[in-house]
Amino acid sequence: MKNKKITSKRVGNTPKCYLMRWNPEISDYSLDKYRELTAKHPESFGMRWSIYDYKDAKEGDFFYMLREGEENGGIIIWGIFSSDPFEGEDWRGSGKKSHYINMHCVHAENADTQPPLSLSLLEKEIPEINWRKGHSGESLTPEQTFAIETLRTGIYNDPEDSFDADAGHGAHLSCFDKDIESVIAEIGKIIHHSKPYDSANDVVTDEGISDLTYMSTKGKDLKIHTILRNDTDSLEVLAFVPYAVNDRPVKFRLVNVQEYSNKFEAVITVKYGDNELSFFDIEYGLHKELYQVGEDYNFALSAMAYGAACVPEGEMTVEMSGDEAMRLHLSDRHDEPAMLSLDHLVAFLQLDKAYPDDGEFWSPVMSRVKKVPCLGREFYRMEICIANENDSMETLNIPLIARISDFDKKPTMKNSVRGNLWLQGRLIEEGA
Repeated sequence: MKNKKITSKRVGNTPKCYLMRWNPEISDYSLDKYRELTAKHPESFGMRWSIYDYKDAKEGDFFYMLREGEENGGIIIWGIFSSDPFEGEDWRGSGKKSHYINMHCVHAENADTQPPLSLSLLEKEIPEINWRKGHSGESLTPEQTFAIETLRTGIYNDPEDSFDADAGHGAHLSCFDKDIESVIAEIGKIIHHSKPYDSANDVVTDEGISDLTYMSTKGKDLKIHTILRNDTDSLEVLAFVPYAVNDRPVKFRLVNVQEYSNKFEAVITVKYGDNELSFFDIEYGLHKELYQVGEDYNFALSAMAYGAACVPEGEMTVEMSGDEAMRLHLSDRHDEPAMLSLDHLVAFLQLDKAYPDDGEFWSPVMSRVKKVPCLGREFYRMEICIANENDSMETLNIPLIARISDFDKKPTMKNSVRGNLWLQGRLIEEGA
């Protein structure tokens, strides 16, 4: 199966992730059934599996599937939960009740070859997890999740996908145009279309004490922010970033500030409900002295997409057997397959500690989609959801700007979209 990136409904750097286990030698789910399913659905498919730590599990949480045993053992599947846990008859036929969950699998390895995330590699690199013994559906700690994900991305992802956070905004500029050199070549044009709107005096930067001037292009949907060093005898461009405009603040609790080496830019980590998320503060140099960890602040969040696309219609449903559908009360016939809709699935995951303001998403389109021009380029602007309402937080919708060229067709509110994004934010002070 073709490798696909995955996302989770849980927000931020501490997502809920689970380790599912499968031993084909004792399971009622056979190797032949696995081969048949992956051959029939090479892109994605649905499964039902038992889950041990079911009390906190929710639709949209992330999972890895570990194949146990010496022959071709290792992580062979990953994906997201497509339902909340539910009760059913124990698969062993004991007459007892067990808890199950439906899974949307987005990557599966060949059953007859050694998976790259082999059992021996996992034991060597992440020895704190008992890979030989345990229950299926055990909750992983954030540290364990990060260790697995770091190992996975190092094997499956192209190293060129990463970038150095201290090297400026080269990778971030690809949200605006994949041809980054063409954007850099237009610095003069960008400044010509910009106007100063604020300044920060006597800011300590990596070049010493500087006066910073903040400029912005016009636009109510998409702007280019530029930061200039305004010294006595020179004017230097320090940074310029595309920004999806949002003036609707939400209250967050400040958890951490990761300041860039230049001292006037930073990634902010905040608490939202029981979860955390990280974003690039586009005006950090203006407000850095105000921030105190543990205090509440009003931030308006938005995102620029590195790449986005409509979820294909064939991936918006998960097929299940009639028996599984009956257990979920989706059908009253065991001999008829059923389809579970993913129309309302919301997923957002940030796992990369080196670049914590980047994330992967899956969301319904939450607003009308409009076309937005900027400096000779065309984009779509739409609302997406990065957090569903629960007992600890309200639904969090944010504007997303994505290149029109990434889409085969214009999205509508009947579509879901997915991809990779750069999460941004700015402080909106009380009374502003």
